[in-house]
Amino acid sequence: MGIPEGLQELLSLLDTEGEGDVVCLLLQSLYGLKQASRDLGRARFILGIEIDYDMERKALTISQRAYTESIVNRFGQENAKPSLTPLDPSVHRTKADEPQSDDDKAKMKSKPYRSLRHWDAGIKVVRYLLKTKDVAITYDGRMGTELTAYSDADWAGNRDDRRSVSGVMLMMCGAPVLWRSTFQKAVALSFTEAEYMALSDCIKEVVWMRRLLKDIGAEQHGPTGLSTKTLRFLLMPSNVGPKLETSN
Repeated sequence: MGIPEGLQELLSLLDTEGEGDVVCLLLQSLYGLKQASRDLGRARFILGIEIDYDMERKALTISQRAYTESIVNRFGQENAKPSLTPLDPSVHRTKADEPQSDDDKAKMKSKPYRSLRHWDAGIKVVRYLLKTKDVAITYDGRMGTELTAYSDADWAGNRDDRRSVSGVMLMMCGAPVLWRSTFQKAVALSFTEAEYMALSDCIKEVVWMRRLLKDIGAEQHGPTGLSTKTLRFLLMPSNVGPKLETSN
């Protein structure tokens, strides 16, 4: 690349005046350079996510077939029988499943999992991925961009420390744009408290998502709908009269 017009004259002038350093303000874009931004068309593959467009339906579909297949192949399950569910809801894995004796601990030290029971549970998840590798998420532009939130919680589901789990999902265009399931930071003393903590986590995500949507030009002008199966818990603080304890 050649020296921009006018820069050579400026450098020569500074040399004659004895100035050793110079800082120039670039007033024009760097188009033409190798690192300059270019229009490469619609994205088709980003961070392991495949993107497909349906312009007639105004729909966008994302999937992770290639990434899922790489996980299945990594664990040697490509010829295994697919699983219809990721985990058995009646089975709980705790620290008690880990090896207890010194000999068993020594045998498992080099393994990337806690116990054979944990390994079997993980393999079941991989076989579930084998079953659902073609499943995708489709965003339908005809359904609008109104944000909707969903919140749920269990109570004392973790058998090691009895923490509850908060579930949060945000929907737009008929499909999820954010979802997560995490252990709550504090131990809830009732199902009611667990639901309140889950609602708090959900509202935090809604506030963050609304700000993000505003930044990208999809500002939410109305309130965000929040759905929870325990609506009566929200009405409890506003009840007039003697306060009754709830047990759940």
